[in-house]
Amino acid sequence: MNEELISRVADAVWEKLSHTSPSLPRALCVGTVPKDAPFLPVEEAPFDFVVICSLSPQELLQMPCDAVCRALLMGKPVYLMEEGLEYRKYPTTTARALRGLLMGKERQLWELGVKKWGGGGKKLITAKDVLSLSRENLPKDAILTPLARDLWEGKG
Repeated sequence: MNEELISRVADAVWEKLSHTSPSLPRALCVGTVPKDAPFLPVEEAPFDFVVICSLSPQELLQMPCDAVCRALLMGKPVYLMEEGLEYRKYPTTTARALRGLLMGKERQLWELGVKKWGGGGKKLITAKDVLSLSRENLPKDAILTPLARDLWEGKG
């Protein structure tokens, strides 16, 4: 068979498929992409937004990574899937100092403009609320006041 002909046909088919791509938005992903992701994962530009799908504790401490910084500089939305934050799986066993450091890095991402993936109702937690809550009872989507956050990070 003619290798050149096969290559040209394959290129033509690929070109046709790329112009009829699904209507899913293109997302540059950091970490492991969920199987049922409502976006088309890509590894390079062009992309519509960045999704931080999962982060080990070490990866969180190294945030923001280059992809996140560049997206924020370009004005592209950056989202964080909170369920992908591995350190949150160990709320009662993590050393206080390490937990505080990891929470600080997560807070830094929010302050840089990273948005929560998904949404839902959020509950405002005050310092008074923190004193009466156990680690297991803090709502995942809660918003803590600055004093409440300081108390929470020191709780243990």
